[in-house]
This record gives sequence, C-alpha cells and structure tokens, in this order.
Amino acid sequence: VAHFHMVMGMAPIFVIFGAIYHWYPKVTGRMLNEMLGKFHFWVTFLGAYAIYFPMHYLGLLGVPRRYFELGETAFIP
Repeated sequence: VAHFHMVMGMAPIFVIFGAIYHWYPKVTGRMLNEMLGKFHFWVTFLGAYAIYFPMHYLGLLGVPRRYFELGETAFIP
C-alpha cells in the first residue's frame, strides 16, 4: 500500500514540478535559481520518504489496513 501511494502520489507531483522548472524560463524569459531548485527537489524528495517510510515499516510488520482500531497491538515493537 505504501509503495502504491508513493508511486501514484509522488510521480505526478514531481512531473508537475519538473514541468514548471522546464517551462517557466521558456514562457517568461527569466531563469530560475538552480540552487533553490536543487533545494526544492531534496526537501520534497526527503519529505515524501519521511511520510511514506513509516507505512512501509508497518506493512512489513503485518499491520492490517483500514482498521479503525487494531485492538491488541502487542505484536508491534
């Protein structure tokens, strides 16, 4: 589930950001700051992993999806 959400959620975001960084100079004639672009990429990339990595971990532990309350959670370290 985490891998699906990461691929399907973040791929369009990176495509949109890539399109903006590609087309903005062509449309306006002004270049964007390359250092800020690299910073923006790394913050977005690491932020996405910070959000979805715990989901990967829970999936490896065997935690079921879509439960309002798990009840006994002694199996989760």
